[in-house]
Amino acid sequence: GERAIGALLEKLVLSPDEWERFVNFGERNYTRNLLLLSERFSVMLLCWNPGQSTPPHRHGEDRHSWFKVLSGELKMVHFK
Repeated sequence: GERAIGALLEKLVLSPDEWERFVNFGERNYTRNLLLLSERFSVMLLCWNPGQSTPPHRHGEDRHSWFKVLSGELKMVHFK
């Protein structure tokens, strides 16, 4: 389930050689780089420069989302 996926992501170790070629930073906005799309899920690499942000948004009630920070730090704010 959801917790199992989160636990797997915590254990996952990727070297920069495995993901750096997919990095694409935008000058003014963050970028969403689609790496895999299937009927059940998608894998995206999101890139933010310092000072960039993602506007508040919803993923939908029937959707789940997980993340792993590969480099740098992520500050997330939950809105209700």
